[in-house]
Amino acid sequence: MSAMIKNCCLLVFVTVLAVAPALGQATTQQGLETQGARLLTREAVEKLVLGSRISMVDAQTTQTWTHGARGNLIATLARSGVPRPINGQGTAKVDQTGAYCVRIEWPKTVESWCRHIFALDGSYYAVSDDPRQTEVNSLQVVQPNMKRLSTLTRLWSLARFATGGAAR
Repeated sequence: MSAMIKNCCLLVFVTVLAVAPALGQATTQQGLETQGARLLTREAVEKLVLGSRISMVDAQTTQTWTHGARGNLIATLARSGVPRPINGQGTAKVDQTGAYCVRIEWPKTVESWCRHIFALDGSYYAVSDDPRQTEVNSLQVVQPNMKRLSTLTRLWSLARFATGGAAR
């Protein structure tokens, strides 16, 4: 019995050692690049976020943004152990360098940041240029039905035309 326990513990230890480098590599930009992640271009980021619902999850919070066709967004912040989420609204844009920039007005504060988006094996990751913020955030992206979005964009244009460009 003692030999079986030792073998089991050894197997667990070896497995942890084998998996640990892969987990560590995904937590930095350099680790993502080592695994073959590619930095998305400005055009690719714009296409990715237009009309999408994007979630960023960490150990204690889930932050979700639903993008409108005009750069506006509705945000929700759900914290573990808190029964009701916090809602906010704001804007999102892609700057000249291709960074995805978000500004959210929460009920008691304003959040504003920019991140570059990397793609790796069908997953997306947000990385800050700020050397003080080394954390890599995994993004869950749900893209819209483009046919429906196209119809909504045309309706928006018609509404603006009908009101002399005053629709907001």
